Amino acid sequence: MPYFHGKYPLKTWKFASKSQFNYWTVELWGDGAIVCDCPGFTFRKKCRHVVSVLDELTKEFGGFEKALRYYRDQKKKEQKDGLSKVSK
Repeated sequence: MPYFHGKYPLKTWKFASKSQFNYWTVELWGDGAIVCDCPGFTFRKKCRHVVSVLDELTKEFGGFEKALRYYRDQKKKEQKDGLSKVSK
């Protein structure tokens, strides 16, 4: 399944920092990894941003695995549509 092993995540979310004038980015990768670039995640491997995204995915899709499957399918569709446009 090479479609999700690329250099781009399946989905990204941005969160405004409460203490600094910048944004933190949470990324969902095709292998199921979910990462954040905030200092809390860097040190503890979990943070409120990731928890917020997981809560959102659970509410919207009924679970993380269903959300992951949905975003993988979306990425496959995007790539298939992109290849169709190139080959025409």
